[in-house]
Amino acid sequence: LLDILMSKCQNSRKTAIAYVRSKIDEMKKSCIFSIDCLIISDYSRSAIQSAINRVIHEKIIIRACKGIYFKPTFSHLLKGKPISPDLNLLIDFLCKRNAETIQLHGGWACNRLRLSKQVPFIKVFYTSGYSRKLRFINGTVKFIHTKDSRILQHAGTNVGLAISALYFLDKKLVDQQVINTIQEQLTEKEYQQLKNSELPVWMKKIL
Repeated sequence: LLDILMSKCQNSRKTAIAYVRSKIDEMKKSCIFSIDCLIISDYSRSAIQSAINRVIHEKIIIRACKGIYFKPTFSHLLKGKPISPDLNLLIDFLCKRNAETIQLHGGWACNRLRLSKQVPFIKVFYTSGYSRKLRFINGTVKFIHTKDSRILQHAGTNVGLAISALYFLDKKLVDQQVINTIQEQLTEKEYQQLKNSELPVWMKKIL
């Protein structure tokens, strides 16, 4: 009986591996995915994960970070080395998978809006999810949880960057010159969106 069960287990594992390979074959180069993209009722989650680990070992796919993978494109110029997807694409995939909203941290936002020339060492985001630091294949990213939903308004837009920068600088450092610089980086429509956003009283006044 034990031999029969072991045989069934081995056959199931082979079948799961064949299934995962076939799904990966259908993917485009540089496609980003997680185990959730491959789960079907025919196989247990552990069987799919074992199959994923196997094809990683075979270098058919690459782990971008914990739980996220991609089908690599190989560079002829770099002697066949795999090309990683853009870090921002990996972050976007992660956040969509987790249904969390993120906003670029104020330090980065200030740099993007030309309020500061300093570039933080690692990329940092405010998030509606939990705080953590993740090591991606092409960089480390820090996520800081915030309960203040106002910081996450207009996430991923210039208006969102402006809100993040204003929160970061706080009223002690925000003067008319800062506001003028922000206004120069936004369109008239974006600046109006900023003014109409839900903001602390001091921001409303200076805008």
